[in-house]
Amino acid sequence: MNQQATEFAKKLILSSMLVIGLGCGSSNPSTTTAQPGMGVPGPVIVGSGGEQLTVSMSQANNQLQLNHSEMETIYETQNVPSTCTRSVQRGTRQDCHTENEQQCTTQNERECKDETFPVCQTIPRRVCETTQQCTTDTEQVCHGTGAQRVCTTVPHKTCKPVEVCQTKNDQVCHNETRQQCTTVPRQHCTTVPRQECTTVPVIIQEQYPCTKPTQVAVGQRLKLHQLAQISIIVRNPGNQNVSADSMVVTMNNGIVSVTATSVSGIQYQVQQISQNQSYPSATEELITVSFEVDVL
Repeated sequence: MNQQATEFAKKLILSSMLVIGLGCGSSNPSTTTAQPGMGVPGPVIVGSGGEQLTVSMSQANNQLQLNHSEMETIYETQNVPSTCTRSVQRGTRQDCHTENEQQCTTQNERECKDETFPVCQTIPRRVCETTQQCTTDTEQVCHGTGAQRVCTTVPHKTCKPVEVCQTKNDQVCHNETRQQCTTVPRQHCTTVPRQECTTVPVIIQEQYPCTKPTQVAVGQRLKLHQLAQISIIVRNPGNQNVSADSMVVTMNNGIVSVTATSVSGIQYQVQQISQNQSYPSATEELITVSFEVDVL
């Protein structure tokens, strides 16, 4: 137990009006009897092993103590020798790659296609038709003879067929195919490989001696000291001989437990009555717990 934990244990024992001998050099629990006149009902048994204590059933109605100290490592940042790596330029080199580019030229091309056109011409045609052509003549018509002869002029129409002809123009058409040609500009492209080169630096990794900040353990300090004050009352109404049996008192993570170990064959029932915790300081925890053990 370090000095800080020892002072804490002494302070708690004095607060209970007890004078404790810790017995740090012994593997057995140490028992210190209260000074006369203090009015304390029995001795205090302190476990020198820290977190576990074995006591005989005959040591009933005693005050027990267990303690546990948790230490933590103290670190500080120190610059320690090391080997570092840095990037250093060692000349330059040509970094080349091939790129494809398109080169295009414009050329005029003659483009022809067939087109259909109507072609017409006028052809004269003679058309004839027959009509009636009539003329009117007069003739003398007489009646009677001698002095009684009377003549009159009578019109007389005479008709005869006559052929009348005329020329008519007819338009005759037909389709002809002709080739129409025009000049059209066209673009022709080709893919030409081209090498592209750039100058790049040559970088190498170089090691050199240096110092690096490192967390170094420089000591330890008390993180938490737990002190458990345990009161055990053994109820033995039949006054059975329990001197051969024992109790194992354990503290684990601030939890105190009691287990009865029977060699005589006597059965026990362990019951926790109370448990209280207090913190006198940031690194101190006081646990007060009481148990009852019934002899069955």
